[in-house]
Amino acid sequence: MASKLRERYRSELRAETLSAARDLIKEQGYEGLTLRNLAQRMQCSPMALYTYSPTSRLCLLLLRRKALKNWQNDMTARAGENP
Repeated sequence: MASKLRERYRSELRAETLSAARDLIKEQGYEGLTLRNLAQRMQCSPMALYTYSPTSRLCLLLLRRKALKNWQNDMTARAGENP
């Protein structure tokens, strides 16, 4: 039970982190995405983020991977609509 709660917390933290990172990029560009800025946005310490994403570059890679997965799902759904 504890491991399920821990995984759910990690999943929520991951989603919140990626959302905040996406907002920072929209507002300040890629240069604005630093772990310090991200931590400030999320109202936590930068050290708290290092366990999830030790660099802002990794955060960008995770955002890209999520965007690619969303695009892939969208294309798969569209292919099913127009056989």
